[in-house]
Amino acid sequence: MKNKFLLGKKELSCTLINLIIVKMLFVYPRIMVINSGNAAWIQCLYVSAISFLLYYICIKLYEKIGKISIMEACEQIGGKFLKITAGIIITAILISNIAINIRLLPESIKTVLLPLTPIELLFIVFIIAVSLGAFFGIYSICRIHALFIPVIIICLGILFLFIVPHADINNLFPIFGLGTYNLFVTGLDSLSIFSDILVLFIIMPFCENFSVAKKSGYTAMISGSVISFLIVLLYVLVYSYPTSTEFIFPSYQMTRLIKIGDFFQRVEAFFEYIWAILMLLYSTAYLFIICHIWKETFNLKYYRELILPFIIIIGGISFIPGTLMELYKLSEIVARITPSISFFIPILIALAYRIKFKSKIKLQQ
Repeated sequence: MKNKFLLGKKELSCTLINLIIVKMLFVYPRIMVINSGNAAWIQCLYVSAISFLLYYICIKLYEKIGKISIMEACEQIGGKFLKITAGIIITAILISNIAINIRLLPESIKTVLLPLTPIELLFIVFIIAVSLGAFFGIYSICRIHALFIPVIIICLGILFLFIVPHADINNLFPIFGLGTYNLFVTGLDSLSIFSDILVLFIIMPFCENFSVAKKSGYTAMISGSVISFLIVLLYVLVYSYPTSTEFIFPSYQMTRLIKIGDFFQRVEAFFEYIWAILMLLYSTAYLFIICHIWKETFNLKYYRELILPFIIIIGGISFIPGTLMELYKLSEIVARITPSISFFIPILIALAYRIKFKSKIKLQQ
């Protein structure tokens, strides 16, 4: 694949960081608290360590394939049949991810800022913005990520500092929360926090080289782990269990505690802008990637013609859950399914490639 522009480490790292952390600003901290209670912060550390190990295995196996997409690798291994099968499976997983998250932002804006505005109007405005962003391609999307994500991370850091005075160390006890089984067994569902790393193996041809892709993945995994851990730890410290299970949007709830003097009493409104920018960038990147997968899977010439049909499909799926609580339950189901597919598809494809082209790899060495 020949590209006029190639993604550098900063652009790719910032994009992957956003794909990982954006869900932590919505319902994920609550899911972890419901599962592990006060020990949700330990669960976050635990799944971060396992995710890092899985990524290490993925990238070590994949380095023998080089800078080709996972779809191209599938075609080399098993022809068009394997390529189409993998493309459909990956598309289904990505659509399930974005369909939930693309509904959460309009729901949160309606709940927090515009309670009298019809959710349909908010949703239409949002998907128009997402479609326009996807139209300009991956390079533009990643460049915008590189501009906004460092600033947003600094803003989140400042918000974290203002939340610290509200923390209570006693909320960490009992250390193992609802028990070690919940923490170390059912807690594995939270591996889905890092399942978006699959995107790296899809947009690999857009990178400068394999080394840039590998380093960007490590940067995103480490940054995502740190930010996710801080969000969950602060949430546990600020709200004791079981009170912490009552809030649908934990990160927003924490920002409501921040008051700066007599003039800044609504800092959570500023947080909404951070929320909206991150989700807009996330959804734009996802929509492009889904269209690109379909283009590559079926050897189409252009991807832009796919934007409209896919945004309609995604929008329709996102409104299947009638209420916010039904949407929340659906997000729990998706969280249980996506990790195994997202991490193990690259591993299985890389292993199959190494087995089929064993002699070729030896000659390269």
